[in-house]
Amino acid sequence: MVELKLVLDSNEYVFYFGNKSSDMLKLLDYKAIKFLLTDLIVQEVLRNIRKESIKDFFNMLKNPRFEVITEQIPNDLIEKYKKLGLKKGDIALAAFCERINANYLITENRHFLKSRKFDKFRVLNLKGFLRRLE
Repeated sequence: MVELKLVLDSNEYVFYFGNKSSDMLKLLDYKAIKFLLTDLIVQEVLRNIRKESIKDFFNMLKNPRFEVITEQIPNDLIEKYKKLGLKKGDIALAAFCERINANYLITENRHFLKSRKFDKFRVLNLKGFLRRLE
């Protein structure tokens, strides 16, 4: 079975821990998915979830299917996405996706969803990605 590399934007985790989104639960059921995060995603999630959910988030990250990558993103990748006109936070996320060879970036961010198609990874919202898996 081929393993897909997924980057979930911080908003997906925040929505999940806010209301235990059934779509996220479906996604977690797929065993052939590796979830990759930057330390920036982790920080943003921690800033935006309730204190009661922090322990659950860290327990999720202990799962071997989740990996937090802290290495520096090369400047050439940052510049590449800056030239595409992405917003500041989106630049780092897109560069991270390319750096780690992610198959998909899952986000509800309208700017990302409306932006150009990227050559190294696909951008979908969670519902759209789940439809592809069915």
